Amino acid sequence: MTLKKMLGFGIFWITCYSPLALCEDINALSDLSLEELMQVSVTAQRREQVWAEVPASLNVLTERRLAEQNIVNLSQVASAIPGYVYGRVGNVASSFVRGIGSSLFSISADASTAVYQDDVYLARPEMTLGYFWDMQRVELLKGPQGALYGRNATGGVINLVHKQAEFNQQQGQIFAAAGSFNKRSLEGVINQPLGDAATARVSVFSIVDRGFTDDQDKSAGDIIDDQRVFGARTQFAFKLNANWESRINVDYFQDNNHGFSIRPADNLGLAETLGAYTPEDFHAVQNNNNSFSNYKTWGLDWRWKGNLGFAELQIISAYRKLDSEYLFNTDGTPALVTDSGFSNRENQTSHEIRLLSNTSGDYDWLVGFYSLHETPQLAV
Repeated sequence: MTLKKMLGFGIFWITCYSPLALCEDINALSDLSLEELMQVSVTAQRREQVWAEVPASLNVLTERRLAEQNIVNLSQVASAIPGYVYGRVGNVASSFVRGIGSSLFSISADASTAVYQDDVYLARPEMTLGYFWDMQRVELLKGPQGALYGRNATGGVINLVHKQAEFNQQQGQIFAAAGSFNKRSLEGVINQPLGDAATARVSVFSIVDRGFTDDQDKSAGDIIDDQRVFGARTQFAFKLNANWESRINVDYFQDNNHGFSIRPADNLGLAETLGAYTPEDFHAVQNNNNSFSNYKTWGLDWRWKGNLGFAELQIISAYRKLDSEYLFNTDGTPALVTDSGFSNRENQTSHEIRLLSNTSGDYDWLVGFYSLHETPQLAV
């Protein structure tokens, strides 16, 4: 549940006396020229603005920065933005901004950092484990953002913004790469107009590798820490008239692999008593169970945008689903000490209506209504 759901209806006024704001991460945009820098657009305040005009602590990773540093998930975003920490154990995730966050794993516990994917709130932290592809930018607002984003934004807000289908522009791209540990990656994008008033965009993404760790206990297989990643996104956009447009997005992501290795973590010494030992090679473990990780998430959203003259009306309806199941050797040794298995299911439906001012001046206003219904299920 969010604050905006409890209120049902809210009015928010944003005072913009200061035209410029200091970005804490100057290095994130230092590779751009002055002209490019002034053209960087963000939606951190629920409306499109030039980055430098946002009166808040804002970090932006542009498309160029994401590509140059090969940033494909939030864990790698954490290495590029100071003050942000992203943790993952198995398929359990947590985000911390300036030390504010929660690592509690429970269907009754909400995160302290809100993550939005193309304006759709991801209610469970585990929904953020997907990879990036066809990405426009990543925005991180630091500090409490409850006025515009409601509950669960005490630490801050992360906006994942993908490229949108473009009218009257035909284009296609394909990227392929190969690396060590038999790694292969592929990303392809095509944008195809469907007449003057409609267009479609399709993007796919895949990473496959054998893993960087050798499982020396062959009783449960010899592959671990591998990747079997696939993602796809399809978008349709329609111009209804000069003032109205509608967009439909469908995305799918899966990562099915042979699980994760853990350095020995048997604090009681039971594994050593049973004769287990730790391989000296960092790229070797002894895993005595048939570990696995099956992660799948997909979503559908339908949005409308219309110019009413004095204001812009936005309507966003979305559905998202998560299926996650994994088993791993908790003690990290070949001894029969502890194994852990988790199964996580999540369905969420959200609806949002925004009315944003079009007038210019010292004040901008926004009227919003938001509802969220989710049905999480967890088995341990």
